[in-house]
Amino acid sequence: MTTQLPEPWLRGPLQGVHPLLAPVFFSFAQVREDLEKHMTGITCEQLWQSFEGGALGFHLRHLAGSVDRLTTYLMGENLSAAQLDRLQQEAEPDRERIREHLSGNYCRCTGYHAIVDAIETTARMRRGLGP
Repeated sequence: MTTQLPEPWLRGPLQGVHPLLAPVFFSFAQVREDLEKHMTGITCEQLWQSFEGGALGFHLRHLAGSVDRLTTYLMGENLSAAQLDRLQQEAEPDRERIREHLSGNYCRCTGYHAIVDAIETTARMRRGLGP
């Protein structure tokens, strides 16, 4: 039988972390533990299945990048080249992000896919990647 730890903020102070910043780090720890607990057994197909509001995988990837950048800022550091590169990739729309932003604004009729295609092509061209 595994021993269940108390929630992160009940485990005591964090060494080297200012008490006013500690709740942020406790929240990050709680999210990490909850994700490990609740994501066990999720298949890749389930992770990237599209729902209104976007796929879970998209949101988890965005959340991970946001937490990584927030942690860097809280530590008083600048973003690394790798973090800046991931941020740029996050900003580049893919089909999932395009669908998420169109959600609730367009009927998913035959023309919907052409609209998504046009937006994706325009985004690629603006990045200099061609159609």
